[in-house]
Amino acid sequence: MTTASSEFRSGWTTILASALGACAGLTGLAFYTFGLFVKPLNAAFGWTRGEITLGMSFITLGTVVCAPLVGWMIDRWGVRRVAGPSLIGAALAFVLMSRVGPDVWTFYAGCLGVAVLGCATAPVSWTRAVSQRFVKARGLALGLTLLGSATAGVVGVPAVQWLITHRGWSAGYLGIAGFSALVVFPAVILLLGRAPKHGGEGPKLALSGLTLAEALRTGAFWTLAIGVLLLITAQSGTIIHLVPMLTDRGLAPAQAAGIAGTMGLAVFVSRIVVGALLDRFPPALVAGLTLIAPVAAAVILATCGADRAALTVAVLLLGLAAGAEIDFLSYFAARHFGLRAYGQIYGCLFAMFSLGNGLGAPIMGAIYDRTGAYQPALWGGAVLFAGGAALFASLAWRPVWPATPSIPGSLASSSAVEA
Repeated sequence: MTTASSEFRSGWTTILASALGACAGLTGLAFYTFGLFVKPLNAAFGWTRGEITLGMSFITLGTVVCAPLVGWMIDRWGVRRVAGPSLIGAALAFVLMSRVGPDVWTFYAGCLGVAVLGCATAPVSWTRAVSQRFVKARGLALGLTLLGSATAGVVGVPAVQWLITHRGWSAGYLGIAGFSALVVFPAVILLLGRAPKHGGEGPKLALSGLTLAEALRTGAFWTLAIGVLLLITAQSGTIIHLVPMLTDRGLAPAQAAGIAGTMGLAVFVSRIVVGALLDRFPPALVAGLTLIAPVAAAVILATCGADRAALTVAVLLLGLAAGAEIDFLSYFAARHFGLRAYGQIYGCLFAMFSLGNGLGAPIMGAIYDRTGAYQPALWGGAVLFAGGAALFASLAWRPVWPATPSIPGSLASSSAVEA
């Protein structure tokens, strides 16, 4: 039997390599730097902002289609053999992105290429590697791993912006490509270790669990799938429209960006604190209480007007959930279904995550265009956030996989297969 401290002593290199992978992946630099290229591409080719941001839909399309297949590949061949080449593929796609234009379809093709070639750089890979190595401290290990994607926003965005400002938009894409191929790829190949043997039963436990077909017949799977779809639809719409929302209320662009930037602090804190709480308290209770925060955020944003203090509180509350939703998805996938087909199961769940990511901003934009205000969309977002929180909390009554370590206060039985 292992302890949490022994898992960290033997597995810290897995966390480091996986965090770097998350930083370079689809939910890292590819997502956080997307908006940096809007104005430069508009200036270079005359494409409208609507045409450029439509590229995000092509990334979503590629991710939704490829994520389940990538999950199957990871289960069959392992993380390093799939994620390693995908990092090189993502780097190649970003090199091609540096050559787009003057026709906008070349940009869309590049966005689709980033999603398809880089699909195995999504959290399905990195959370699979960490979940297989960590049992006692899985929650904290996942939180530390997924700090990588938050780091992309806090550190990667200023670095890429510097390249764009001083060397042009093509250099920005080449910088992302170089980081993926020259820094992250070697780290993943060299540091991403295989799962250790936990006593005499390590490999057996590491690979035990439900098949995808069995998971699809459980209530837990659809609870997670619908819950994350509701949450991310509301979250992506609110976050992407946050700065325009704040400037509409009279704040200067710099002030709006400053308030929005406080979300990064909340994400960092959330990833660590929530991960540690998952290892010590009933996970469904932790998830339900944490995901109440964006409900409050949406209500505050809908009612507070231009009150800067209230707006800052709302953004911090929004960041608490933005730092936790992937942690919850990863943790509960392993908890309720085991690791036998983790990649396939998580890949399907991540497809729902990506679908919500693609739906949120257009829906909120359409509501604004029709009503001339963000309040109706924010109230609708509060309802979606509340529904997602309730669904995650209801996992307390869903069976967990028998090999999952028991946590005080858990209400779920030890059988993972539901009638």
